[in-house]
Amino acid sequence: MSTLAERIEAKASELGRRAIVEMYQNPFWQERFGARGREMSDKDSEFHISYLIQALIASQPDVLTRYARWLQTLLVSRGMCSRHIDENFERLARAIGDEISEPEPALELLRAARQALIYESGPARELMLSAEPLAERVVDALWSRQPSWFSAASSYPSLATFESIHQAERARCRSDVLDYIAYLADALHAGRPELFAAHAAWMHGFVARRHGPGGRVEETLSALSDCLPAAATAAARRPSSTGATSPSQAPAARRPLSQPPPPPVPMPASAELAALAQAALGAAIERLARVAEAPEPPVAGGVRS
Repeated sequence: MSTLAERIEAKASELGRRAIVEMYQNPFWQERFGARGREMSDKDSEFHISYLIQALIASQPDVLTRYARWLQTLLVSRGMCSRHIDENFERLARAIGDEISEPEPALELLRAARQALIYESGPARELMLSAEPLAERVVDALWSRQPSWFSAASSYPSLATFESIHQAERARCRSDVLDYIAYLADALHAGRPELFAAHAAWMHGFVARRHGPGGRVEETLSALSDCLPAAATAAARRPSSTGATSPSQAPAARRPLSQPPPPPVPMPASAELAALAQAALGAAIERLARVAEAPEPPVAGGVRS
């Protein structure tokens, strides 16, 4: 009888292709990274499977977890976020579970690789661990403020299985918010808030090109800022010892909202997370305001290479 590693290797091309086809049902990928990005995604899948097979043969999960962390550092610097890598591992696990007999050891390794993407300490880890409840709160806030956003169907094929337009649009909105949270966590970990602002600016143009609601990105970032813990928000906006407010602490100007901010998500939050997250969100919102006044030139494709 063949080993699990042999069974996966025999279907490696099929497994990788399935994961990438599912990934590219979201138009974000083609528009953000273009044809070159599709080629790189295919190669990434080959590497994922290769390292998975090596980990199985050696019975060493570290082979795959070290690869996951290395890939995270590389791709975050090239315009992706940690959640994108996590989703790719999840798709691969789903394909293996469907196509390969007795797959559990491989699935366990992929679970470990996904866990390895969570930063080990600091504000970025706090934010990652709170991502799911925080995203739900943000979506609830957007539903209360902009109900019309949830009544027009998107054209994503991957959303076609939902029973109603509302369910499909809520899932799309939640996925977008989780991406924003992941980009924000990655930017905080790297000490590069401009990574988050760049993604928000690109999404502003993406939504406009797909004829989405005006102000969608700005409203989403404002809701995310409002949904951070109240103590965190207060800490981020606390005046300095001189009585002045520094540019990084100053709250960004916002359009009036139709509903008050929702209650904060009950989650532990350090003052460091509060200050860094609110500063990054404020800077991104300010950049979008400048784009609205003087649109930035469109970016052809992505930065990935």
